Amino acid sequence: MNQRAITGFGLALLCAAGLRVAELKAASVNVTFTFTRVVELQCDEGIGESCPNDYYPKVDIDAQGLDDGKSRFCCAHGTDFQPDWVFTRVVDTSHSPFSIHVELWDQDDLSGDDQIDIANGPNSLDIVVNPKNCTWTGGGLSGVLNTQSSSQGSGSDSAKIYFVIDVPNVSCQDSDGDGLLDVWETNGFDADGDGIIDVNLPAMGSNPLRADLFLELDHLVAFTHTHAPLQGAIQQVVQAFANAPLGNPDGTTGIQLHVDVGPIYGVGVVTQVAGARGAIGTFGDYGGGNKIAEAGNAIVDWDGRRGAPRPISSASRTSTRTGARSSGTGSSSTRRISGPPPTIARRDGRKAFREPIFSCRSAGRGAPEVPAGGPTSMASRSAIRTSRPARSCTSSVTRLACSTGAETAPTTNRTI
Repeated sequence: MNQRAITGFGLALLCAAGLRVAELKAASVNVTFTFTRVVELQCDEGIGESCPNDYYPKVDIDAQGLDDGKSRFCCAHGTDFQPDWVFTRVVDTSHSPFSIHVELWDQDDLSGDDQIDIANGPNSLDIVVNPKNCTWTGGGLSGVLNTQSSSQGSGSDSAKIYFVIDVPNVSCQDSDGDGLLDVWETNGFDADGDGIIDVNLPAMGSNPLRADLFLELDHLVAFTHTHAPLQGAIQQVVQAFANAPLGNPDGTTGIQLHVDVGPIYGVGVVTQVAGARGAIGTFGDYGGGNKIAEAGNAIVDWDGRRGAPRPISSASRTSTRTGARSSGTGSSSTRRISGPPPTIARRDGRKAFREPIFSCRSAGRGAPEVPAGGPTSMASRSAIRTSRPARSCTSSVTRLACSTGAETAPTTNRTI
């Protein structure tokens, strides 16, 4: 073998070795467990010691050995503090899932240190981390990587800890800030980490660079009728979200609302609704949209009454019209309505109350009959009456009278 061949062979070996080193480096990540906050729930220091406890942590990441933080972090005092205790280990990416063991301790001068209860069950918190779906489970809890979570214990010496498990995996980020991680919106959500997708978000229209919102809409049914939403109404809501003035990372604008109503508009039928600037919402049959029996459930419709809305028919209304007033402002009319006026159930944050939905307009031929209102009356608005050829309204249980005159109406502000 000549000198040139030997040199070339050596370079090939060096390149291969370099590639292998790069592969080894790429096969491991720095996993960090950070205590962001500790809240003392119960303290039992015993004779000669005083509360609050004197805290320090211990953490074992990937079963690489328990890291006793006493020498570095002891001791933190207080009933609610933010310690910023950080533990880091290099973890092989082939270890998926891997474990994290967390302990919190109280340092005592007159006796041995006491372990603090921070979990549901044993005093310590044992977590299983699954980087493939960016989640963790443990202590009867579950959470998402790279976001703050919490766990708490109970008993005489207990605390609530807040923490973040950070795994530098690009797919565990949420690029569009919609609360759905990129890996879920790209590959689907594997809830139990068994490698099988449980919720196929991309098949439902998700996009990691656009804000997505998913909604399943069930409805009540009875033997003689159904409360299924009208298709046009659902489409208008999806359209409104798609037209929302919210910018997305890919340059589009809008929120992609995806509504699962089940097969009420057709088995397997899904309708796309395009926004003005790129966002595309959907609604239709995604496998949900359950029918729920009406029996045993309270029905509250737009009129605030249980059951179907009470119609106002011409048979239950008597109308008397009079001629035009001498002032020339038009005609006035008085209409009598049988039964109590329709009402809308409202809440002001403290109590529920009912309010008539009557409204008055300047009377005249062709003016709409009253009461007026309906579902659109529930929108927030402020009605301000000013000086003009005025109208005045009086309402009672059975009667609404409207008249026009030349006096000045009082100025009022109402929020409905």
